[in-house]
Amino acid sequence: MRPIRLELNAFGPYAGHETVDFTRFGQAGLFLITGDTGAGKTTIFDAISFALYGVATGSGSNQRTAKSFRSDFAPPESEPWVSFTFENGGELYTIRRSPEYQKPGRKNPTPPEAELRCPDGRVYVKQTAVNEAVENLLGLTAAQFAQVAMIAQGDFLSILQADSTERAKIFRRIFGTQLYAQITELLKQRRANAQGALDGEVASYKALAAQLSLPQEGLSVYVDTYGRSDELIAAVQKGMADDEAALAQLSQEYAALQTKSNECASMLQTAETQNRGVASLMQNQEEARLLLKQEPSIAPQRLLVEAAERAKAIKPFKDNTIREAERDVEAQKLLAARQAEEGTAQQRLAASQKAFEEAQAAQPRMQELREKSGKLELAMPLFASYRQAQKEQERCVQILTDALRLRDEAAQAYLDLSRAYLADQAGVLADTLTIGQPCPVCGATTHPSPAAHLAHAPDKASVDKAAKAKEKAESKANTDGQSAAAAKQRRQEVYERLTAALNGKEPTEEMERQCKLSREKLLTTLTALEQALSQAQSSLTSAESALHTAQSRRQDGQAALETQQRAAAEAAEAWQNALGDHGFSEEASYEKAVMPDSAMKASKAKIDQYDRQRLSVEAA
Repeated sequence: MRPIRLELNAFGPYAGHETVDFTRFGQAGLFLITGDTGAGKTTIFDAISFALYGVATGSGSNQRTAKSFRSDFAPPESEPWVSFTFENGGELYTIRRSPEYQKPGRKNPTPPEAELRCPDGRVYVKQTAVNEAVENLLGLTAAQFAQVAMIAQGDFLSILQADSTERAKIFRRIFGTQLYAQITELLKQRRANAQGALDGEVASYKALAAQLSLPQEGLSVYVDTYGRSDELIAAVQKGMADDEAALAQLSQEYAALQTKSNECASMLQTAETQNRGVASLMQNQEEARLLLKQEPSIAPQRLLVEAAERAKAIKPFKDNTIREAERDVEAQKLLAARQAEEGTAQQRLAASQKAFEEAQAAQPRMQELREKSGKLELAMPLFASYRQAQKEQERCVQILTDALRLRDEAAQAYLDLSRAYLADQAGVLADTLTIGQPCPVCGATTHPSPAAHLAHAPDKASVDKAAKAKEKAESKANTDGQSAAAAKQRRQEVYERLTAALNGKEPTEEMERQCKLSREKLLTTLTALEQALSQAQSSLTSAESALHTAQSRRQDGQAALETQQRAAAEAAEAWQNALGDHGFSEEASYEKAVMPDSAMKASKAKIDQYDRQRLSVEAA
């Protein structure tokens, strides 16, 4: 890696923008950065290390943090950043980083940023991606780069003081000798694998050789020494040949002995069979004698079991008779309950009919209430209409009064203006008189005292305007008069209709309140009577339906009882027939023959065991 150009902005002691052009050193591989203490030498190293790896140079407590890189001398708005261009493998790379710093006016600090631009156009923008790309490109970590690429302020001692393992790792990555280390490691692994395989083969050989039986003396050396397998095989084959010859001789002798042994075994087996037959016969004869002695006690049990089986066979008839009898009782109870339901339904129907007749008797009263309520219902809206007609008449009268007043005022104004205008006409004529010319009124040619104009005399336009105002006021008064007359007529019509509805009574507020109360009472009474009639009708319908249902249910119960009685009689008859068919003269003998299943099962098992034993002994 060869540095080309380094740019710093608001970084460390450099408050502004600074540029270091390394191309001015030419093609020199090494160069010296020198200066006074505090001149910013270490900052150059920090800037290069920060640009590449995002960390400063140094190690341990001497290493500076990236958060402290922003210059304390730079303006608050200046952004700290470092741009570094370097050559690697004959191609140029540019990397730009900015540390975390606090912008003015922001609560949270601005996070660090990184960007690496490669000559093939690739761009890495994330911190981790840039760091990984730089390590792959240079082949050094940040710590190793600080040890070998930038030797600043005595850091050269760190590589000299590193142990051999760490120093070997550094030099291996610098000079690219990882391949030879990998080959060496691979050869070591293969040698270890081959040695392991050889040890396994030796162990297998010894294990197999140890399993051999070697009677010859001196052959144990072949077993303990790996690699003499051919000599061991030859010795084993010779021993096998000798053993096979001895085995053949022994096989002939064994065959002769086996034949003789078979003849003796056959004679012995025949004798043993005869002895077992004699012993078995004697045992069976004794068992037969004992079984015959048990027959008197087994015979009664046979009879009891046989009767119990016959009783079990007809038990379903007995059970069916009991079930049908119980069903007959239930059917009788059901019929009695349904007969009671029918009686209750008849009583309810009678009560409902009586209530309905009483409700119907109130029909004339209900009609009378409807008529009275209808009259009051017609009268109630007329009260509001009458009040509205009164208000409308009063409003129209007030409007007419105002219109008449305005009409009189307009007529008086016109009269005053007209008179003043006519009185001023003498002055108008006087303005036209000429000495020596006759007066158009008196004919005199002299005009010693011509009339003067009136003060503030109106003109013709004012008089015409007053005339129009008078005509308009008269027209409005006429219209309002017609409206007042119509309102009066409407009030009179409503009054006559209301008094007719009240039978000639005066329509007062008290009368309206009484009519309202009377109508509410009438409606309440009418509603109660209508509800009573409706309820009586509904109750009557429900009672009739209930009676019909009860009668139908009672008929069904009667039919069910008759059917059940026939079934019970048939079941009783079948039971009596089953008794006779199975050998029972009466039900008492059946009850005596009934045996619990467990007892019958035990007795049958005992009898069956006795019969099997006796048959077996008799057959033997």
